[in-house]
Amino acid sequence: MLDRITHHSSLVLPIPRSVRFCEFGLATTLPNRSLQAGSLVLTCSALRRPPGPSRVSAASLPCPLGAGIVVRNAGASIWLCLAESKFTKPSCARYNFPESIEKLKETLFWILKKIFEVPAGYFLKISVFQNAALQGCFSQTFVRPIALMVVNLWKRSQGIPQQSDVIDQARLDRTEAFLKEFSEVRTLRTPDGIDLAWRLYRPEKFQRWIEASGGIRQGEWIVPRNLESWERLKRLSEFKCFEQRGQSFRVPAPVRGAQNQVVLHCHSFGRLMAMDKPYIGQHLAAGFNFAQFDWRDEISIKGYFQDAETCYQELLRQGFRGSQIKVMASCRGTFPAVYLKARHHAEGVDCVLIHPPPSLSQVIAMNTPPANWIGLIGIGAIEKEGEHFDSIQRLQSLAPGTGRLCLIMSERDKMIPQDTAQQFANAYGNAGPFHVIWEPKDEMVSDPHFEDPLRLPAVFQQYAAFLG
Repeated sequence: MLDRITHHSSLVLPIPRSVRFCEFGLATTLPNRSLQAGSLVLTCSALRRPPGPSRVSAASLPCPLGAGIVVRNAGASIWLCLAESKFTKPSCARYNFPESIEKLKETLFWILKKIFEVPAGYFLKISVFQNAALQGCFSQTFVRPIALMVVNLWKRSQGIPQQSDVIDQARLDRTEAFLKEFSEVRTLRTPDGIDLAWRLYRPEKFQRWIEASGGIRQGEWIVPRNLESWERLKRLSEFKCFEQRGQSFRVPAPVRGAQNQVVLHCHSFGRLMAMDKPYIGQHLAAGFNFAQFDWRDEISIKGYFQDAETCYQELLRQGFRGSQIKVMASCRGTFPAVYLKARHHAEGVDCVLIHPPPSLSQVIAMNTPPANWIGLIGIGAIEKEGEHFDSIQRLQSLAPGTGRLCLIMSERDKMIPQDTAQQFANAYGNAGPFHVIWEPKDEMVSDPHFEDPLRLPAVFQQYAAFLG
């Protein structure tokens, strides 16, 4: 409405006589230079206040209520004038009062959003991208300790294990060295010139390692040939996913045809490949190829999607077909996974999403004030360059195909909407086969969203059967 008002034009907005002036919720100022008989000017602009210190209460209004409101545009300020009926001319357009207030609210929210979007977006980036958003000297020195304290206070209130700020670099280096024994290590170059660390773990290397370490594979068990072999074979415990019984390990059973499939894992932002070694061990034991990569340091949705696409293209160069590639991710990592699914659905790509948010905005809106207000204001600082974190929107446009979609969900997940599975089912529609694997209820876990469901043998067995 306000966009159509010129410097000399006006609109008359009718209001009932029963409306009290104090219900307008606007500051009242009477500019001396604009004073007219029977009119009162209310300034609504946060940009410039008209001159004149006089303030008028509701009791001293010089004109009757209910006559109409004239909207005037005076430069940078927007004036609302309460006028007598002699100003209500037939030529003046009329507007509904409640709608005008809504338009005013939208304008004020737009102004506030532009002012606070950058700082709110900074806090949102820390929440979404975590360590990736805390790379600068200022962030490491000042912001990181404060953010960690706030996160741990919230996790303590929710009964969730707290996050440690200390990374044991020596232990991480040992893990990296151990994992390299099972993988092909490469550096990939994205279209915009960013180098990515990339790994492809091969099940045949896993089997050769077991044999070289003096182990024997017997179905779901790996046992040493002799007592001397155990010293080398017990290093399998570094995967942190195999059940150890005496001098033997229980591992996932081999899946028929798994050696022809590859799982492309998009881990959550801010994590490192070595932190997901349980996934690596489980997939290798079940016979799957497993590919993963580290995200770029620069925070960019468009860049993250390019990272995922670059790794997908590398798997094609390795000889895998689209129908042999299974994209897997959990939580925030599901956004680029769905991007790959939507982009290559026609090629038969399967996708597994663990605890997936339908969209970033929905997850933000679930939080309590003021966290949700800050997040919704700052989301524009993340979702830009024409990209977005809305998985439902991406899946709605898919044509029917053979590619499958699988969700791994918990009914007690507190971080995503309760109807998440239904939203994905409706969005995917007739695009292809749709599956949901429900986690068994565990009353001892406060929020299953922060637990790895694949650690449960029953869940991993269903997951592996889907992949196979």
